[in-house]
Amino acid sequence: GGRLVGELRPTLGLEVESLLPLFANLGVIKNVRSMAREREHSLKAQKQAAEHAVRHLEDTVAALEAHLRNPLRRSADSAPGEVLCSRLLGLTSGMRVSPPYSAVGGLPGLVDRIKVRYDAQARTLREEGFRASALLKEIGGGDLASFRVVEVVIADRERLLQQKVSAVLEGL
Repeated sequence: GGRLVGELRPTLGLEVESLLPLFANLGVIKNVRSMAREREHSLKAQKQAAEHAVRHLEDTVAALEAHLRNPLRRSADSAPGEVLCSRLLGLTSGMRVSPPYSAVGGLPGLVDRIKVRYDAQARTLREEGFRASALLKEIGGGDLASFRVVEVVIADRERLLQQKVSAVLEGL
């Protein structure tokens, strides 16, 4: 602020002091607009990511359950069962596992444990998506029109401040 006054004072005189609060308010308006847009985008992205992850987890569980319902692949002794069991053991332990392996409950037990874990993760993700939706509604009614109202108010305030700056400059 002081530097701007120092630079403009030789040209505009002492009246330059009246411009400082107007420029400060314009800066605040710009920051508010930026924060509103950033928050809106962030919450929408958070909600979409949570919904996508839930769909992926649900699809994975459905595929595993469909595999178990197929009598030709259900046995852990069959070649597809061995491959799947080995891969699932790797998923649950965090490392690649190769036969021989032992799985309590066999392939159905592994699928059940993964289903429980994925269901818990999906529940947490749904809660995250719900929180993002609730915050979107709280700050803007959850729709674009409400965010546009904020934008219109900000633009109107900015226009008024610009008019005041123009008036001060014309008076100099």
